[in-house]
Parts: sequence; structure tokens; C-alpha cells
Amino acid sequence: AMVGEMADALSLPFHGIRVEVEPGPNLASRARDARRRALLELGMQRIATAHHQNDQAETVLFHLLRGAGTRGLRGMLPVDPPWCRPLLHESRDVLEAWARSCGLKWVEDPSNPLSQRGHLRRLMPLLDEVHGGASAALARSARILGREDVLLEELTDAAWASVCVDGRVSRHQLAGLPGAQQLR
Repeated sequence: AMVGEMADALSLPFHGIRVEVEPGPNLASRARDARRRALLELGMQRIATAHHQNDQAETVLFHLLRGAGTRGLRGMLPVDPPWCRPLLHESRDVLEAWARSCGLKWVEDPSNPLSQRGHLRRLMPLLDEVHGGASAALARSARILGREDVLLEELTDAAWASVCVDGRVSRHQLAGLPGAQQLR
């Protein structure tokens, strides 16, 4: 409702969407998936989100705790059509200060503190005590790993022709590839 009111005040188009999600396990994840499906149904070429550097750090940490490889540790991509995240390289503090300087109200999702991400968010100040600028460092690692992931994907795509022989995977050819490519 607040976003709709702000869009109206700025004469911007606004599409209000309501999604229904049944109670149960993984509610936050299922609700996010339902919101994404609903947004995709709008048929837009690009959908911008307000994810910022701190969100990226939480994503990387979340994936690290799950034991992810480069694909997960690259975090969110700035552009992953149709999604784009133009604020991904800005810290929450900078964005909040900018919003206040423009007379805008910063609104926090009330479900965040209870989520897994909310728990990670409470850890970030502790990580900053261990190593100042932890959020920025985690986000920087995501950018580096994102670049490495692209290279690994290109190398794996190139190697596929030698691994796939007559529509079948050649165990011999596969065994000759580096472990990272074998996993892919």
C-alpha cells in the first residue's frame, strides 16, 4: 500500500498484486516464489528490485552456510533477465541516508526479523567486529566469484562437445576434465 501511494504521488505506474500462500514450512521461500511468479505474469522485460549490498552479503553468507559452490556464492547477479538489481553495489546505510535526505520513509518488511535472513542480519555487526566492512567484503567476494563462475561455465560448455559422444556421456572423456568441470 505504501509503495502504491508513493507511486501515485510521483505519477508512476503501479501494479498491485496479491498472492495467496498456504501456511506451512518454508513460508518465506514459498512467498518469495509466489511473488516472483506473479511479477513474471505481468510480462515486463525488466523487473527491478531494491536489493542492496547488505542483502548480497546475507545471500552469500546464507549460501556459504548451505555449502554452495561458485554458482551460489556469486550471490545475486546485477542483471539476470528479467530481473535487475540496480542498487546491488550500494550499502543499506548509503541508501537509507539518501532516502531520508529526499524525505522518503525507509520501510522494513515486518517478516524479516523472524526469517533466516533476519538471523543472519543480526550476525553482521558481530562479523564487522571480527573484520570491519564484512558486508562489503562478502559482496566483493560475490562479484569475484560471479566472474569466475562465468568463466567456468564457458569452459564447461566448450568441453561438452568432447564429453558428449553420439548423444552419450563418455566416462573416459569426463574423467579427463578437472573436477570443477566434472561437477558441472
